Amino acid sequence: QLSGLGDEVRELLETKGLRQFQAIASIALVSFDPGIAAAYFYVGPKFAPLANSLGKASYQRQQFSRAEWYFHLASWLDPHFGKPHYNLGWICNQIRNDIPCARAKYQSAVAMGEPAAYAELARIYIMYDRDLPAALKVVEEGLN
Repeated sequence: QLSGLGDEVRELLETKGLRQFQAIASIALVSFDPGIAAAYFYVGPKFAPLANSLGKASYQRQQFSRAEWYFHLASWLDPHFGKPHYNLGWICNQIRNDIPCARAKYQSAVAMGEPAAYAELARIYIMYDRDLPAALKVVEEGLN
């Protein structure tokens, strides 16, 4: 029994076989204690994919604020994990229509080598910045 967890967390843990991660789901629903910051350093990268998955599940349920929170959590747990930065860029672009925010998040994801971010960043350079040379440079980087 996974008591005390939100429905989407419980469903994800049960359906995806992620019971071993229920500790992070519990941690994610409370404030972080700075006194145990060292523990986050060691376990964060292992739990960042779960937080990112919870963000995607929330996004699919159109719970955009919650999705954004989980993506921020994932990027905090593992600052080198590109997927949550890409997902934050998607929220900035598609939900908030905040192009500077989307550009910055996609640039972060590109810096981490997240494949889909190259295309989205190039699209922003073309559609909003009208900067074809920058778009071509990003596409070229993505192909290499």
